[in-house]
Amino acid sequence: MQHDINQIKKLNDTHRTAPKLLIIPSAAIRTQMLKTLGDYGVYPLNMSVKTVRELSYDLAEHYIRTSDLTVLDGKGVTDAMTDVLKSLRDKGALTFLHEIEITSGICKALSKTVMELLGWGYLSGNVGLDKIDNDNKRKDIKTIVEAYAQWKKTHGYVDYSDVIEHAIIALEKRKSGFAGSYALEACEFNYQESLLLHKLGMQIGHDSMGTTTLTDKEAHDLRHENIDFFDAYGEYNEVKEVMRRIIQEKIPFDNVLIVSTTNEPYTQLFYQLMQQYTYKNEALDGNRELPITFGTGLPLLMSSPARLLMLLLDWIDSSYGCHALVNIFSSGVFDVGVDQRDSDGVMPKDENRFRRLSVVNVIKNSGITWQKRSYLPALNNHLARLKSKKTDNIKAVKATEWLIKFISESFDLIPEEDKTGTVDVESLLAALKTIVEKYKRIFTAFDSQGLKVAIYELSTTIKGRRVRLTEAIEIIKEHMRDIRIKCESPAPGKIHFTTYRQAAWIERENVFLVGLGADKFPGMALEDSLILDHERMPPMIMSTQRTKKSIDIMDSFIAGIKGNLTCSYSSFDTVENRECYPATLFHRLRKDSNDAKVYHAGFVVSNSEHFIDENDFWLSKGVRYGAILNGIEQVDPEEETEKELLEFAAHIAEQTLSASSLTTFLSCKHKFFLQNVLRLQEIKRQEIDSLGWLSSLEKGSAFHTIFENFLNRVIENPGILDNEEKAIKCIREIAEMEIARCEEELPTASNYHTELQKAEVIEDVIKFAANEVDRASERSVVYAELKFGMDEPMSIELGDGKKLMVSGKIDRVDITKDGNVEITDFKSGSKWGFYNLQSPEDAGITESNAQLAFYYLAIRELARTSNDPKLARLKNIIGMSYQFITAKGDYDVVSLQVTDDSEQCYKTAFIELLEEIEKGYFPAEKGTVRLSGKDKNPSCTYCGYNTVCTYVLGLEED
Repeated sequence: MQHDINQIKKLNDTHRTAPKLLIIPSAAIRTQMLKTLGDYGVYPLNMSVKTVRELSYDLAEHYIRTSDLTVLDGKGVTDAMTDVLKSLRDKGALTFLHEIEITSGICKALSKTVMELLGWGYLSGNVGLDKIDNDNKRKDIKTIVEAYAQWKKTHGYVDYSDVIEHAIIALEKRKSGFAGSYALEACEFNYQESLLLHKLGMQIGHDSMGTTTLTDKEAHDLRHENIDFFDAYGEYNEVKEVMRRIIQEKIPFDNVLIVSTTNEPYTQLFYQLMQQYTYKNEALDGNRELPITFGTGLPLLMSSPARLLMLLLDWIDSSYGCHALVNIFSSGVFDVGVDQRDSDGVMPKDENRFRRLSVVNVIKNSGITWQKRSYLPALNNHLARLKSKKTDNIKAVKATEWLIKFISESFDLIPEEDKTGTVDVESLLAALKTIVEKYKRIFTAFDSQGLKVAIYELSTTIKGRRVRLTEAIEIIKEHMRDIRIKCESPAPGKIHFTTYRQAAWIERENVFLVGLGADKFPGMALEDSLILDHERMPPMIMSTQRTKKSIDIMDSFIAGIKGNLTCSYSSFDTVENRECYPATLFHRLRKDSNDAKVYHAGFVVSNSEHFIDENDFWLSKGVRYGAILNGIEQVDPEEETEKELLEFAAHIAEQTLSASSLTTFLSCKHKFFLQNVLRLQEIKRQEIDSLGWLSSLEKGSAFHTIFENFLNRVIENPGILDNEEKAIKCIREIAEMEIARCEEELPTASNYHTELQKAEVIEDVIKFAANEVDRASERSVVYAELKFGMDEPMSIELGDGKKLMVSGKIDRVDITKDGNVEITDFKSGSKWGFYNLQSPEDAGITESNAQLAFYYLAIRELARTSNDPKLARLKNIIGMSYQFITAKGDYDVVSLQVTDDSEQCYKTAFIELLEEIEKGYFPAEKGTVRLSGKDKNPSCTYCGYNTVCTYVLGLEED
């Protein structure tokens, strides 16, 4: 960079006020380069700063406009090549390539080869095809180039090589007007570009290997005083370690430059972190994303409108399979509310509003098959069935009516293949544009820009093309994959991310160079798909020269860094499960730094000062100390690091506990450790079963909702229990509303099995209501879902300096006609594990009685401390029960009796339980784990932690 600065200063001083030209390799560096020049005291006066492409278009613009020509971009050249290859194939004009399948990828590769040949002066004789031994291959390449040139002439198009040619002609007719010019040393030029710059008086040449040379350059000095190194377990940890260092060292964001060797996966990983780590800004009234600017932009396909477009293409490409349509509505990028809003943009009330999951359920329940023609008949029949039901589901009806309208309009818009098996590409693009514009969802400014770019891309295509539908879809997808948006310059107060090719002019005090793995830098020397290296005539670039140029650009960038440099690479591929190795450059930099130490960054952070989120904290505290899994009896209290473990384990039991967490500890200590200590989220896999609908968890939640609403109505109006007819009518109405909600929000299976489960739920709640009527004379319900410790944990003093911090809710609390209290917990499963329910007085706290004992102490504490008279009367508890509310549990009741000594006995038992937790011993004991094939235990089979449970994994290995 310093050489460039000196040359620009010299050019500026020599031709102070005269017009000057500065050629740059990329328009993306223009703004930052001028800023950096100003920092060095160089202020270009009357100097045009352009890429050679921009210069060419400026010079040829008059000719193109007056000749009524259209310029082809890269996408347009690929489209043109598709037409050319099809025409040549149909005429039988190809020999070497006569059997090639004409796909979007093939056309893209061939268009690249042709443009390279034209750029190196093939038509003017500067390079030839003489080194190609295969006569048929040489003939085909010549035929394709000539046919492409003729196609452009016939259709009124020009490409970049034509633009340069007309720019050279324009310069020959008139003077350029520039007194002096200079090209940055990072620039690369082909033969045509060199001729153009030669006309401007610049001395551009090519060495024997084909590399553009401007000046003789000395080897770069890569030694740095302030340099650091680390490797990481996967790119995710590499990116996260960068953020840890920025935060731990309190580096101002606008002093940070993150440079990668490749765009992906680093762009997406940093963007995800940007969204994940939001910060509160009171001045701006809300949360703000982590501020990062992206010099190379973000992939268009990350925006929600582009994702919607790709999902629509997948649906069409699957022959309109209903599974692909479900993906569209399940994705969250399709706005089903567009047609529901009124003229003022206001959504209807909730009872009249359907959501995307309602539409998904309509698709699944309507009987649509794989064929396009089945859609409308199946949907119309489904709508008729819904309207014929006495208990009409308004949301399902509205969702079905809307889906019929959407499908009808979409089928009218999207063109079908004609008798020739082709579609008009322009019509397909127009249809997609209409659908995306109407139903897109915009979440961020990035999505807004993505919409504009996606619509522009759908609006610009070569007119009058007809291709097979699958081919048209692939062409559109191929175009969208390469587009990047939201390219930004460095900004105050923001971290800047870019690639090394665009980083040379950005001077920031702290530079993080990521991706220095051998698999990423300097990249593979891939030969051209058509003209191999040994078939190329000088000065055409060889594949090895591309990697050499990459190394030169990187060396120049590193040599210009004046502040702190941190280099990193991913030492493990987490996708392919293999080790990765550093690039040669990484070794060179370490050697120049006297083999500096390489720090390893993984999921577990060793230094507590480097924690940047809760995951770091819990993983470090819980995993790096093996004693947590082996028991703290093995801990040496004198060891400084293990002393921290003792302090940590002592606080585990001080966190807020619920009845379910205590039950978890009693059933599986290791699950308690993962769930309540490490705070890992349990994976709940929701699989669509053709023979089922609601899972056990979902069904239990639905029952609790139904009974809570029913009991609250009974509390308000006890007359509901005057007779079975009134009670059943009330609970049935509540149940049908909850079932309708479940149908809307949860995936349904086949109609037959869904109706079967709905009937089972109705039967169970009717039994419940009838039982309530029978027992109404014995007791009165006073609380349904009684909550405690929700706003702040409730403290229960146990004695011996111990206290239990609790929160939770109790399904129901009743008062008998004698004024005594009964506690009930609903169970929607079987009685397995509850047959021999023992009192804590006899057996201590066990997995089966912990919940009732926990609720007993909670209600006693509420009655003792509450100022509410209604709660204060709950002191005299005489019984606690589990009520099994389904046929699976035989509608049975299992009870525990309470004595005067129960409270003290329960508190003593809970002290022992807390002491057990405080030991920090959380193994997956053999006695608690049983696997399929040998004493299968459902609690392990369906546990969401079995993928990380070391004991289960060990059993599976055995």
